[in-house]
Amino acid sequence: MACLDTLMADHLRPLFSGFRTAEAQDEAGDGITALVGFTGDGGLGGCIVIRGDEGAFMDSAPFLGVDVMDWAAELANLAAGRVKFGLFAARRWTIKQTTPVVMRGAVVGVRPMPELRELSLCGPNGTLQVWVELRGAEDAAVHAQTPEVEGDALNAGEMMLF
Repeated sequence: MACLDTLMADHLRPLFSGFRTAEAQDEAGDGITALVGFTGDGGLGGCIVIRGDEGAFMDSAPFLGVDVMDWAAELANLAAGRVKFGLFAARRWTIKQTTPVVMRGAVVGVRPMPELRELSLCGPNGTLQVWVELRGAEDAAVHAQTPEVEGDALNAGEMMLF
């Protein structure tokens, strides 16, 4: 699914710029799991899951002293926002997201499916695993309004006022 690959590379990976891509043997800890679900136009739906131990989450925190559970929720929220922006900018799909859910000690696994992309990221104090699932993109494409003019889509950092 090319749309999902583009989302991962162009919109989600820059959020974790301080992390290197982890080797296959690097496993994320099961300390904390944060997730955000979303739904959108034409039956589009999915979720973003970020799993890792406390040290890995704190590696991505913008300042010291932040509560790790709050930061995990905010990181998942930021990731969902980037996915929403990517889908809107590329296809004009409107997305609604859930509030973040954060669990400590939850063991979460990946169920292989074509609509899922996984990213393992290694920081100084641990590994984060990020999963993005996007279902119904083909159905939503039928309902989507695509930009008719080159340059009509928003760029990162731009906003629309209503």
